[in-house]
Amino acid sequence: MMKYESKKNPGTFLTTDGVVDAKTKTVFVTMDDGKEKTISVATLKRWWTKIDDEAAEQKAPAQEPQAEEAVAPIEETPVITEEAAPAEEEAASATAEQSETGAPVTAETSAEETPEEKPAKTPKTPKSGKAPKAKAEKETDTPTADGAMKMSETIQNLETIFDKLNGLYFEGKLAKPVITVQSTPRAYGHCSTKKIWKNEAENEAMYEINIGAEFLNRPIEVTAATLLHEMVHLNCMESGISDTCQNGRYHNGNFKKECEARDLAVEYDRANGHAYTSPTDAFTEKIKAAGVDMSIKFARIQLTKKAKAARVMFTYTCPKCGQTFRSAENLNIKCGDCDVAMKRA
Repeated sequence: MMKYESKKNPGTFLTTDGVVDAKTKTVFVTMDDGKEKTISVATLKRWWTKIDDEAAEQKAPAQEPQAEEAVAPIEETPVITEEAAPAEEEAASATAEQSETGAPVTAETSAEETPEEKPAKTPKTPKSGKAPKAKAEKETDTPTADGAMKMSETIQNLETIFDKLNGLYFEGKLAKPVITVQSTPRAYGHCSTKKIWKNEAENEAMYEINIGAEFLNRPIEVTAATLLHEMVHLNCMESGISDTCQNGRYHNGNFKKECEARDLAVEYDRANGHAYTSPTDAFTEKIKAAGVDMSIKFARIQLTKKAKAARVMFTYTCPKCGQTFRSAENLNIKCGDCDVAMKRA
């Protein structure tokens, strides 16, 4: 017998032997209240889902992902993001985030920075930038490069670079955010427009700066420039400087001025304004002199599954009657018929 659950009314079940009437294309079913009837095969496939008996009885609610111990997100809020290369198709998905878009070289933003010829509908989401057209991948779907680091090490290195940039360009006064690495196929990075993380131990809230997982393998100076792009957005928010408009998509002259004052090259796009930033030679030299390790290899790590050990089976044979017995255990047993010790092969 096969068991099905209703797609329209979860918790409602039926069972059927699966025998199809060739003429009417129907099957005989028994509802969970005991009623019996026939329904068409098309209806069964469209409105009912085949399930295991055990799964139907034990449906545990999905657990929500747990945040880290000390720091947990407070609420979903808009972010400013740095977009990657401009794409007409991506214009329609522009979000209410400040982000660096433009040249596929850098990614740093607090609001969406994506050059678009036509104004796009901007969903209420964090300000973020778009990246070149790419398929979203899970953080563990990319092969590991030689010498690549684990994600925890990646975050630590990004935090170290943040501290150095904070000292170089903000006199060390910029509030430290929670730095994350998440999949954002159309954005190099983003900066939240509100303090969406709460440090319960210190009773304080923090902003979030994310670096797009798809772009971790870019040159270190480019990744650092993206991080600085987002830091500029964060500084503007903290200082009350209006650096974007159109729900964070268009980067204005104030943003251009703040970026250029911090050794970032800025390009203009009619749809997104001064949203595209990249590292200048001066920027690269300064982070080198500040001690940023230019040989860092950021990469997403593919977790390798441990190979299961082959299961060894022993065969025991009765020397008298020839009866055999197989077991994975190393046993000392006798044949029940002959009452003699069985030999292990």
